[in-house]
Parts: sequence; structure tokens; C-alpha cells
Amino acid sequence: ERMQTKKEKLYDVLSEIKELDLQIEEISGNTIIKSIKGHTRKDTLNWNYYINGEFSFDSIKEYIIKDNDIYEFRLESVE
Repeated sequence: ERMQTKKEKLYDVLSEIKELDLQIEEISGNTIIKSIKGHTRKDTLNWNYYINGEFSFDSIKEYIIKDNDIYEFRLESVE
């Protein structure tokens, strides 16, 4: 879904979308996604996010959004 915002950081935008029910946690100094819409990460599954189809290593709290970027969140097996 396309949206406009004055926010700069990806987390700030996502946290305003109430229906996402986004939950994060800090582990060893890293911010990770704990849950989206009630789907919670587990020992064998992690929430990962992709920007324009490419895996992102950036923290959602630090990533500065850019015009026309496409963000995708996937609950994926830990390898």
C-alpha cells in the first residue's frame, strides 16, 4: 500500500500503522522485529525485511526511508 509521510525513519512510519501491531525487542544491542499482526518470531523463525526486493541488514529504527522504495516483511526460517 502506497502512503505519504513526513517521518524519516522506517520504524516511526510503521509504528503509526496501528493495524500492524508492530512489536520490537532489543537483543545484544540490535533492534529486531518481534511481532507483526500477532505473528511472533520464534527460535526457528525471524522477521526479515527487504527493500526493493533486497534483504536489509539495517535496523528498522535507523533506516531512513526513501521515495518510491518498496518494503516487504517476511517471517522466514533461521538458517
